Amino acid sequence: MAVSATAGPRRPGKEMWPRMADLQRGSCHRMRSPLFAAAVLAVFAVTGCALDTVSPARTAERFHAAIAAHQDESACAMLARKTADKLPDPGQTCADALEELRLGPGGKAGAVSVWGEDAQVRLAGDTVFLHHFSDGWRIRGRFAS
Repeated sequence: MAVSATAGPRRPGKEMWPRMADLQRGSCHRMRSPLFAAAVLAVFAVTGCALDTVSPARTAERFHAAIAAHQDESACAMLARKTADKLPDPGQTCADALEELRLGPGGKAGAVSVWGEDAQVRLAGDTVFLHHFSDGWRIRGRFAS
């Protein structure tokens, strides 16, 4: 049986691996493209996709610190606009509504989960939900127990 110097037909799904005849001719460019793409994706996976969990945690802690210090106007400034608008009853300010809620101490942030532009921060005494807006993280709501 004679052995052909040229490689046989390519198998489906194996196009990224060079044929022996291609390697003998010095043509290895087909293999470089997938390896380069894999290397670029690995770099992005390690450096470009790290989730920021510190910022939403700090926002939640600052929100509860403002409430504990009776700085309700400052706490209202950390709320998402829709949340701040829906919170007060007619004729009531956002600060009055927050004071009326008598929120307990939030404590230190524990678990933080981030999904795209949304986050959940579990504090020692509360759980808050946040959204990332163009000016930073803002409180959208809290888990009422």
